[in-house]
Amino acid sequence: MKHLLITLMCGLALTACAKKEDTNAANPTATPAPAAAAPANTGLPAECEDYINRVKACVAKSGGEAAAAQFQQMLDQSKAQWEATPDKASLVPSCKAANDQFAQTAAMLKCE
Repeated sequence: MKHLLITLMCGLALTACAKKEDTNAANPTATPAPAAAAPANTGLPAECEDYINRVKACVAKSGGEAAAAQFQQMLDQSKAQWEATPDKASLVPSCKAANDQFAQTAAMLKCE
Protein backbone atom coordinates (compact mmCIF):
# COMPACT_ATOMS: atom_id res chain seq x y z
CA MET A 1 0.00 0.00 0.00
CA LYS A 2 2.80 2.38 0.90
CA HIS A 3 4.65 1.59 -2.32
CA LEU A 4 1.54 2.31 -4.37
CA LEU A 5 1.10 5.68 -2.70
CA ILE A 6 4.74 6.60 -3.24
CA THR A 7 4.50 5.57 -6.89
CA LEU A 8 1.37 7.65 -7.37
CA MET A 9 2.90 10.67 -5.69
CA CYS A 10 5.98 10.41 -7.89
CA GLY A 11 3.75 10.16 -10.93
CA LEU A 12 1.82 13.19 -9.79
CA ALA A 13 5.01 15.15 -9.23
CA LEU A 14 6.34 14.22 -12.66
CA THR A 15 3.04 15.04 -14.29
CA ALA A 16 2.87 18.39 -12.54
CA CYS A 17 6.36 19.26 -13.71
CA ALA A 18 5.69 18.43 -17.36
CA LYS A 19 6.21 21.44 -19.59
CA LYS A 20 5.23 22.07 -23.17
CA GLU A 21 8.33 23.74 -24.54
CA ASP A 22 7.37 22.86 -28.13
CA THR A 23 4.26 25.01 -27.89
CA ASN A 24 6.24 28.01 -26.68
CA ALA A 25 8.99 27.50 -29.27
CA ALA A 26 6.51 27.16 -32.14
CA ASN A 27 4.77 30.47 -31.38
CA PRO A 28 7.48 33.06 -30.65
CA THR A 29 5.41 35.82 -32.27
CA ALA A 30 2.33 34.92 -30.22
CA THR A 31 4.08 35.70 -26.93
CA PRO A 32 2.85 39.33 -26.62
CA ALA A 33 -0.81 38.37 -27.14
CA PRO A 34 -0.99 35.86 -24.24
CA ALA A 35 0.83 38.33 -22.00
CA ALA A 36 -1.93 40.86 -22.63
CA ALA A 37 -4.60 38.24 -21.91
CA ALA A 38 -2.86 36.87 -18.79
CA PRO A 39 -4.67 39.06 -16.22
CA ALA A 40 -8.05 37.77 -17.43
CA ASN A 41 -6.98 34.11 -17.04
CA THR A 42 -5.57 33.96 -13.52
CA GLY A 43 -7.31 30.71 -12.52
CA LEU A 44 -6.43 27.13 -13.20
CA PRO A 45 -8.11 25.16 -15.99
CA ALA A 46 -11.32 23.35 -15.11
CA GLU A 47 -9.52 19.99 -15.36
CA CYS A 48 -7.10 21.08 -12.63
CA GLU A 49 -9.88 22.45 -10.44
CA ASP A 50 -11.78 19.16 -10.84
CA TYR A 51 -8.72 17.21 -9.75
CA ILE A 52 -8.07 19.51 -6.77
CA ASN A 53 -11.69 19.29 -5.63
CA ARG A 54 -11.69 15.50 -6.00
CA VAL A 55 -8.54 15.11 -3.90
CA LYS A 56 -9.77 17.53 -1.24
CA ALA A 57 -13.09 15.70 -0.96
CA CYS A 58 -11.30 12.38 -0.67
CA VAL A 59 -8.90 13.67 1.99
CA ALA A 60 -11.79 15.13 3.98
CA LYS A 61 -13.78 11.90 3.74
CA SER A 62 -10.86 9.66 4.72
CA GLY A 63 -10.75 11.22 8.18
CA GLY A 64 -7.13 12.35 8.35
CA GLU A 65 -5.28 9.13 7.53
CA ALA A 66 -1.53 9.61 7.25
CA ALA A 67 -1.63 8.67 3.56
CA ALA A 68 -4.40 11.20 2.92
CA ALA A 69 -2.50 13.94 4.74
CA GLN A 70 0.59 13.13 2.71
CA PHE A 71 -1.40 13.29 -0.50
CA GLN A 72 -2.90 16.64 0.54
CA GLN A 73 0.61 18.01 1.01
CA MET A 74 1.61 16.81 -2.46
CA LEU A 75 -1.54 18.40 -3.88
CA ASP A 76 -0.69 21.74 -2.27
CA GLN A 77 2.79 21.64 -3.78
CA SER A 78 1.45 20.74 -7.22
CA LYS A 79 -1.18 23.47 -7.05
CA ALA A 80 1.50 26.05 -6.21
CA GLN A 81 3.53 24.92 -9.22
CA TRP A 82 0.48 25.01 -11.47
CA GLU A 83 -0.45 28.52 -10.33
CA ALA A 84 3.08 29.70 -11.12
CA THR A 85 2.86 28.36 -14.69
CA PRO A 86 2.29 31.25 -17.10
CA ASP A 87 0.60 29.09 -19.78
CA LYS A 88 -2.29 27.55 -17.87
CA ALA A 89 -3.62 25.79 -20.99
CA SER A 90 -0.52 23.59 -21.01
CA LEU A 91 -1.65 22.14 -17.66
CA VAL A 92 -4.79 20.49 -19.04
CA PRO A 93 -3.15 17.17 -20.07
CA SER A 94 -1.23 16.97 -16.79
CA CYS A 95 -4.34 17.57 -14.70
CA LYS A 96 -6.35 15.02 -16.69
CA ALA A 97 -3.59 12.43 -16.19
CA ALA A 98 -3.35 13.20 -12.48
CA ASN A 99 -7.11 12.85 -12.11
CA ASP A 100 -7.05 9.50 -13.93
CA GLN A 101 -4.19 8.25 -11.75
CA PHE A 102 -5.96 9.39 -8.60
CA ALA A 103 -8.62 6.71 -9.12
CA GLN A 104 -6.17 4.14 -7.73
CA THR A 105 -5.40 6.28 -4.70
CA ALA A 106 -9.08 6.94 -4.07
CA ALA A 107 -9.72 3.19 -4.12
CA MET A 108 -6.86 2.63 -1.68
CA LEU A 109 -8.17 5.33 0.68
CA LYS A 110 -11.75 4.09 0.20
CA CYS A 111 -13.06 7.60 -0.24
CA GLU A 112 -15.07 7.23 -3.45
